[in-house]
Amino acid sequence: MSSAYTFSHVLSIEEIGQGKWTQYFGESNPFMRYAFLQQLEHSACVGDGTGWQINHLIITDKLTAEIAAIMPLYQKTHSWGEYVFDWAWAEAYGRNQLEYYPKLVTSVPFIPASGQRIGFNPAMMQEAKQALLLSLCGYLHAKLVQQDYSSWHGLFISEQEQTLWPKDAAITW
Repeated sequence: MSSAYTFSHVLSIEEIGQGKWTQYFGESNPFMRYAFLQQLEHSACVGDGTGWQINHLIITDKLTAEIAAIMPLYQKTHSWGEYVFDWAWAEAYGRNQLEYYPKLVTSVPFIPASGQRIGFNPAMMQEAKQALLLSLCGYLHAKLVQQDYSSWHGLFISEQEQTLWPKDAAITW
C-alpha cells in the first residue's frame, strides 16, 4: 500500500523551529511548548547518553509538500521517566531471549500528564487526520521491523486524540 505521506526524522526540535511547532501544537499545554522541549534538549535531559534519543517525526503530504503532522518521538534504551512501568514487559522479553530495548516512545519525557501528542496541520480535516494515522501505523510497523525496535508506545495521549485513531484497522505487530 502506497502512502500519501513521506516520513522523516530530525534529531532536535530546533530543526522543526518554534514557529512551526507552535502552529501545530499551540501553547495551551505547557509540556508540549517548544521552549519546554527545547530546554530538555539544551540541558541534556534528553539526547545522547540519556536513554531518550531524540528522533522527532515529520509527516509531509506528498501532494502539497506541506507538513501534515509533527510527532515527538524518542528512541528509548530504558523505561525510566515514562511513568508507565513496563518493566514486566522487558522481563518477559528477556525470559524469551528477546530484546525489549530499544523501543520507540511518543511522549513528553518525565511528565505523566495527558495531552496532545501529534501536532496536525491546523487546516487538516478529521477524516484526513484519521487517514494520516492509518499511514503512520504502517510506517511505524515497518520501522519496527526494519530497525529492530521492540515496540512503539504513545504515552498519555489525550482522550480527544485517542478518538482519531482508526477503530476498524486490524494492526498486528
